[in-house]
Amino acid sequence: MPKIKPRTKAPKGEQLTEALQGELATYERVGLFQRSVTKRTAYCYRGVLLQYQKVLNGGTPTLDASAQFLGHLRKQGFSPSSLRLYRAALQGFHTWRGEQLTFAIRVPHHTPEYQEPSIVAKILELSQDKPKDYLVLRLMTDAGLRRGEVTKLKVRHVGTKALRFRGKEDRDRTVPLTKELAAALEPYYRGKSPDDLVLGVGEGVIYRVVKKYGKLVGKPELKPHDLRHSFGTRLLEQGADLRVIQELLGHANVSTTQIYTQVAGTHLEKAINNLNKPKPQPTMGAETLTITVPRLGKKQTKRQQRRAEELERELWPELFGGRKYVESVTMDDS
Repeated sequence: MPKIKPRTKAPKGEQLTEALQGELATYERVGLFQRSVTKRTAYCYRGVLLQYQKVLNGGTPTLDASAQFLGHLRKQGFSPSSLRLYRAALQGFHTWRGEQLTFAIRVPHHTPEYQEPSIVAKILELSQDKPKDYLVLRLMTDAGLRRGEVTKLKVRHVGTKALRFRGKEDRDRTVPLTKELAAALEPYYRGKSPDDLVLGVGEGVIYRVVKKYGKLVGKPELKPHDLRHSFGTRLLEQGADLRVIQELLGHANVSTTQIYTQVAGTHLEKAINNLNKPKPQPTMGAETLTITVPRLGKKQTKRQQRRAEELERELWPELFGGRKYVESVTMDDS
């Protein structure tokens, strides 16, 4: 088989000029774009089928040929996520034919990075002067929307108390509105028709907004999906049930939602590990003590001697116990 570059869709030129043949062409006409996937995903799958057709070189698309094609991609170093996309495209074709494609792909568990609530709060604070940026961020931090869901959110999806829309894989979702998100949404849907987009921005704009504020708070690596992850993690930390979080995030399987238990668990483990660490010693000036000592001449009176002994007993733990430092000394001539 020829070497194939890892792609999630065929090049635009090929999509426009090349055509699927035989059964693949029939599937394109009556199956591919009728599936419960987005138009964008359907074109990704079409690109996979174009590459598959090249490899077949006129041969018949069979289960064995598809499994060999996927095995060839694996040997070439395709990532598990790319292999899953190729398998989904081929599985759609074989399902349409009444067949079941079997090809195991081991996907490593990816635990999202924990985002401190203070970081999320700072991002929202910095964006308040730009209402559209603020709303983009609130939709992800307060409702857990994906980047694509933000772009496709329509006026009819916005209720007085909740967002109701169809998310990934046509799953219906209802997400209650926080008072902050409700207030941010109002100027963007009032006076519009039900089918108007709330924001009317593309995914690239959303990505740039998140990167912009991520840099401002010292998190240049921050991505839109990280804010969705922070929504799930904060729900878990507030005691929400895992099934509730699954519904709010629109996960098909609760095993996907369990990622957030790992994130929160790791964060809590770090806190526990810090319990028995020794406290850092204060630096000079952290806490100061002003003392008064008697001025001693060549001969000490009994009163002066008693005062010096009292000071020694009083100051020894303070000076050598690592708690206080002497800032100034005044002399007592009495």
